[in-house]
Amino acid sequence: MAKIDWQNTQSFSSQNYQCSHCGKELASEKGYTAQRQEEHRNRADTEYICICHFCKKPTYIDMDKKQYPGVAFGNAVDGIDDESVNNLYEEARNCASVNAYTATAMACRKILMNIAVAKGAKENLKFVQYVQYLADNSYVPPDGKDWVEHIKNKGNDANHKIEIVSKEDAEELLYFMEMLLTFIYAVPARFKKKLNADAQT
Repeated sequence: MAKIDWQNTQSFSSQNYQCSHCGKELASEKGYTAQRQEEHRNRADTEYICICHFCKKPTYIDMDKKQYPGVAFGNAVDGIDDESVNNLYEEARNCASVNAYTATAMACRKILMNIAVAKGAKENLKFVQYVQYLADNSYVPPDGKDWVEHIKNKGNDANHKIEIVSKEDAEELLYFMEMLLTFIYAVPARFKKKLNADAQT
């Protein structure tokens, strides 16, 4: 990890947050402060740029205790061996962290196509065909086709309708996507690792 040396930082009361860069929970008391005065408030409020003492990267915390960048929703999924699938999933999580929920839904829909193609489907099919391909080839958990269809349909609405996706819907889609990716990639990768370890003992 590169060493970052922030100049002229100051100490302040500890600010508790989860670093969006490295994911660690921390209480930072190093960084920069500013006083913000707004007409509708009787007093000035303090805002912070906190420096994570794990990764040394900055997080801005405003007077309402909202942080920027926000924390990506969900968890990284191990074992994804297709770069486009992994990148799209992280893109969807990062979209949610900056309140771009419609973009999150559209990215989740696109992940379905990329998974199907990575697992052998032809390109340029309709999305319903990609979902069917995943189901027909056992890439969907038992009773899981309905929620995979839900990811597709919500993404379709975000892409084709004048509709803004809510935070709740975006986080729900990411939850379903994380479960699907875990089923397709993480569980087989972990089992393969276990088999390899057993073979070496």
